[in-house]
Amino acid sequence: MTSEKNSASQVNSKNSLQSTRAFHLLLVDDDPLIHQALKLCLPKEWNVYGVQDPNHVPFERFFHAAFVDMHLFGDLTNPAGLKVIERLARSQPQLEIVAISGDMNRGLTYGALPESWSPTILSKATFC
Repeated sequence: MTSEKNSASQVNSKNSLQSTRAFHLLLVDDDPLIHQALKLCLPKEWNVYGVQDPNHVPFERFFHAAFVDMHLFGDLTNPAGLKVIERLARSQPQLEIVAISGDMNRGLTYGALPESWSPTILSKATFC
């Protein structure tokens, strides 16, 4: 009987730890609809810190993951998000970074990235 109580107690404490842990996601995208969609899709344990301007990215804050739009401000010739990704990767090597793009041309997106980096790339068309 005692071991059953201990097992139940361990399960309850694991569940309470999992339910109280918060995760921090950085979202860098100039489209406010992407911010809204991502916040609606994520479980409540994820706190989304969103910025639309790459000059306002809080590089000093800790994040578990980051979604960064490759082509901020709709300029497909200038992958401004790449600079954000590079700086995040240097300042937070543990960070899981997902490059996102509304442009379905993967060649353009991959072509903007250094060959040594193999990112996760997500098309905005697949959100939620």
